[in-house]
Amino acid sequence: MPDGWRTVWYYDVEVSPTFTDTGKVHQITFAATADGLPGDFEIPAAELGVGAPGACIKTVWGQATDLQLEDVLPPWAAPEEARLANVTEAGDLEDALGVGDVTSATTIFDGLRPVSFVTDTVADGTLVSFTLPVSDTFDATQMPWLENGARSGEMYVVFKSHAAISASGTSVINYGPLITYTDPFVQVYTDTGNIQTVEVHGAALVVTYTVNGITDTTSGEHVNGVVRDALNQAEVTVDLFNQGDYIAKQGRITITFASGVTLTASTVPTAAQGADWAAFDLPDVPPGWRAQIGLLIEFTPDDTGPWVAGPLAPPDSYRVIAYTDGRYIHEFPFAGVSTRQVVVEGRLAGPLELGPATHHSYIYLPLVMRDYTAPWWPTSPGN
Repeated sequence: MPDGWRTVWYYDVEVSPTFTDTGKVHQITFAATADGLPGDFEIPAAELGVGAPGACIKTVWGQATDLQLEDVLPPWAAPEEARLANVTEAGDLEDALGVGDVTSATTIFDGLRPVSFVTDTVADGTLVSFTLPVSDTFDATQMPWLENGARSGEMYVVFKSHAAISASGTSVINYGPLITYTDPFVQVYTDTGNIQTVEVHGAALVVTYTVNGITDTTSGEHVNGVVRDALNQAEVTVDLFNQGDYIAKQGRITITFASGVTLTASTVPTAAQGADWAAFDLPDVPPGWRAQIGLLIEFTPDDTGPWVAGPLAPPDSYRVIAYTDGRYIHEFPFAGVSTRQVVVEGRLAGPLELGPATHHSYIYLPLVMRDYTAPWWPTSPGN
């Protein structure tokens, strides 16, 4: 290099067709020697990105530290467990879930590293704050993260939650995670993930009650509520509606009555019956269809009966049905492999409570008129 204030050197660089370490940024270092060159003199390395068809070039310019992860779930989703996975483990879990192998997926998930979290109620639902784990073999608080002495630019937090969605169609299941991290210059950054949705399908049965009439058997009169210390008969219709988008098959509902209530007749034969309950088999209920069961029940309300204080007392209400449970099946093609049957069991309706009978009384009072003068009392003819 001749004497001078500065010099510029240009290099033509070619990549061999047989070079396979693509998708990265490679450094080209320089060694310089000269008389009188300071000992700490250094020429920065050149950086050359070597791509490949259909693949992008990735590099890390600085380590991200102090990773903090949060997530927000809608009100109908409840968090259960979280695990930490590497690329291979996440791929195995996705493969098992993709073919509907729940047993293998559960085994893989349970074998992953636990991730703890705390929850807090917010306006949108539930805020979940994760504590990314650190151990002797891995550190998930930095990116690329460290696992068994090697760094990787991919890390997965597998978050398991349970959703109870009442309507069919597209529904939000996760509002998206928020990651916060610090760069080597102590600058704090955040990034938000995308919203996740699910397609909800299946049968969804709901039950409502309709009271068609109450009879006081002592007088034989129809009354507008239950009569204490008398045998009452109530005609009740149990209305079952499929608000889902699949057929509810092989259904059965079980109605549990309150203490002292007896089922004396029904429009549908009972499939099984006990002292305080009755079960009814249902026909297949297509989406948007309903099935009805008429009940005739008897009870004698007294001071020891199940009177439940209403929101504004009096009156109180007399509970005749404690709850209604159901069991049914819906079928749907799962993962394009085969038809899968899902058994649904749960509470379809809560209690039915009747108010007490009310009686209307009329009191007739005499009206005494005094000798008022005009203009308080009309005196014109005809008035």
